[in-house]
Amino acid sequence: MDIENDAYVKKLVDKIGENFQKLENYLQRKYPGEKYLKTKVEIRFPRGYFRKCEDFRKRYPCNDQTIGRNVSYAIFSTDLIRWLLNRFKLLGTLRSMVIKLGVVIVTSAIEGIIHDTLRVLGIKPAKSLKKNIEKLRQEGVISERLAKELQKFRKKRDNIHLYVVREWEYQKYTLADYNRGIILLKYLNEELQGK
Repeated sequence: MDIENDAYVKKLVDKIGENFQKLENYLQRKYPGEKYLKTKVEIRFPRGYFRKCEDFRKRYPCNDQTIGRNVSYAIFSTDLIRWLLNRFKLLGTLRSMVIKLGVVIVTSAIEGIIHDTLRVLGIKPAKSLKKNIEKLRQEGVISERLAKELQKFRKKRDNIHLYVVREWEYQKYTLADYNRGIILLKYLNEELQGK
């Protein structure tokens, strides 16, 4: 049966949630303890939500084909993050950590694009994203404002090094952080393409 209105969507979402819970309850009873965590039950993922890597390679072109492909794979994987955040009621720490994954992935794509750009310019990239952003700024390839925003966003990603983080990460990452990364990726691309 096709969905014809928002009222039906609400009922369908409630039913899907109920059935997911029934499935988990069953699996927990049938496979107690560690067995439950290792039990594989695959649900067919909805088709049509994910964009194509090829489109990302065109939108974010890189001179180095390997970097270009890896950047497109990273951006492609953010569709899963976005889907989880838009389709599931994730709360508290779990929501924050899913957002953190998105921040890390987006920063990796930004890092790859910057690294590729420096190579094209004949500038040896540093191992540090912080230094590479500064190199692009010094060369006048990106604006002062974008460099400042990229540095601020990079600091969020630097929390992948848990030994550096001196505070609990509980609800430290927000949807605004993730969305900011997506916007910065777009702005970086526009400045590098001269738009």
